[in-house]
Amino acid sequence: MSDIGAQSNVYQRLRSYGELVDDVLLNVRNRGISTVDERRRQLALLLIATTESGARPVEAGWFATLLTAHELQAINWHQVGEQLLQPGYESQIEPSLEQLARALEGRRSDTLDRIRRPMR
Repeated sequence: MSDIGAQSNVYQRLRSYGELVDDVLLNVRNRGISTVDERRRQLALLLIATTESGARPVEAGWFATLLTAHELQAINWHQVGEQLLQPGYESQIEPSLEQLARALEGRRSDTLDRIRRPMR
């Protein structure tokens, strides 16, 4: 796969994860006593899987590399995932999700710059 092709794949993943986090963040912000919908459940299980040792799904391994960014290391992502599975923790998890959304957007922007660089 060419470098541009690999970077495009990374960009698509980051975009997909960003959309997932944005959807869940909107859910958390807009629903008072929130329900646990499918997107929220999907993100919760992904966050929990990233923190498990041993064999884990490829998606969880890939997402785990995103969580190693300096600004995200201090957050207990397993706990955030567990809280996402239960309504009533919105105020506790919203700041962590906002940080994650900002980090994903930054990585996505950096990746897009790398894709465009050879074209200049």
